[in-house]
Amino acid sequence: MDHSKAWRPMRRLSLLITLAASPAFAAYTQYSATAEERHDEMMAFFTDHTEATVPDSVQSWWDYKYMLGDGYYRDDLAKEGLTLSLKFVTDSLGNVSGGRDQGFTYTGSMGFDADADLEKLLGIEGADFYVSAVWRSGTSLSNKYIGNVFQTQQIYGGQNLRLYAFYWRQSLFDDQLLLKVGRIAQGDDFLSRPIYWSYVQNAFDGNPVSIFLNTPMYAYPNSTWGGFAKYTPKESDFFVQGGLYGGAKTPTQTRNSAHGLDWSFDYDNAYLMGMFGWRPGMKISGQSELPGNYSMGAYYVTGHFQQFLPAPAPPGTSAEVEGKWGLYWMFDQMVYSNGVNSNGDKTGITPWFVVSIAPDERVNQMPYSFYGGVRWDAILPSRKDDFLALGYVYGMFSDDFAQSQRNRGIPGQNFESVIELTYMIQVNEWFTFQPDLQYIINPGGAHQYSDAFVLGFQSSVQF
Repeated sequence: MDHSKAWRPMRRLSLLITLAASPAFAAYTQYSATAEERHDEMMAFFTDHTEATVPDSVQSWWDYKYMLGDGYYRDDLAKEGLTLSLKFVTDSLGNVSGGRDQGFTYTGSMGFDADADLEKLLGIEGADFYVSAVWRSGTSLSNKYIGNVFQTQQIYGGQNLRLYAFYWRQSLFDDQLLLKVGRIAQGDDFLSRPIYWSYVQNAFDGNPVSIFLNTPMYAYPNSTWGGFAKYTPKESDFFVQGGLYGGAKTPTQTRNSAHGLDWSFDYDNAYLMGMFGWRPGMKISGQSELPGNYSMGAYYVTGHFQQFLPAPAPPGTSAEVEGKWGLYWMFDQMVYSNGVNSNGDKTGITPWFVVSIAPDERVNQMPYSFYGGVRWDAILPSRKDDFLALGYVYGMFSDDFAQSQRNRGIPGQNFESVIELTYMIQVNEWFTFQPDLQYIINPGGAHQYSDAFVLGFQSSVQF
């Protein structure tokens, strides 16, 4: 009798129990990369390394894939269908001049991610189940010392231990259709591109941030009940996707005291998002095909929203508006390639920009915003995994919002802008160090503070 086959169902059951219990052991979170990116990183590593891992005993600690070693048990779990990841990121920045005051703060984010391949574990073709948890700590430099709207540290927010997301993901029709349902976030699948994760400033990193000032949109480390679908025709560069999510509720599901465990359905509204795009491989100036993205998205939030009205409002003026909506455009295109990095991905120079509009100034705090920049990979030929990134954001506040502030005796906001220059150093396979410089123009948007100059770094460790 083959005892390994006899025990296989019990092993698979134990893996599922481990996954179900994993939030209790989750200490921390990966920074701003989306759930999809974390899943791809985990699966890529184990696909490449589980078959022939060099024992830790014959490796230098500095040369490990992960800080704690590649690990026999982690590899064995991955072969069975359970992939685990633990990563820590810190943003340590100081305000050198300008703003409300000078000072330094630290923010930290450590995250646990677990992905169960249900095809390997249970024989359900094309299915997997994903769980993520986060522990964040530290103090916001923007809130404490600068007084600006665009947070300088992209990992600030939700400073406690919480369960982030858990969902079922299903691929159908030869991977042309992708479905997700469970506790998810719009920010994982909409208004996000890998190039945005190059930055430390929260205006860029994760998602261009104005949409959060205008609507009850969820993004890492907060999630909501929802469903998502994406269709990519075979042998096509085009895709279309849509999602339906629970919107805001009172009290909010994201409150720290809930620790991500408020799973109630009593929402005040529904949040609908859609996007279509084109991701071609373009030939530019005789170079091989260079990756690009050209996409457009829209959103609509049901319900009634309070207008920005003078105090008191004129007689007969309606205090509420039915629904909110907006549009956005995202473009990034590599224009020059200088090789590939250690993962086999093409490197080069990639400009990008985003335009986001929510034209109804009666209810949208920041109706118009522009984001743009450029990333230059492997600027030093010997440093294939490093990159230099320059970014710029301009956010314009609503005239109605500013007038309502002035009517209440508060300085009216009109715009805020940020320039960021950052360089990411891939020190070894599990450690990165990223010096960062930010210049904040008109902090707070109301001409109360002088322009701020911020210096510091971001670092990460993959355990």
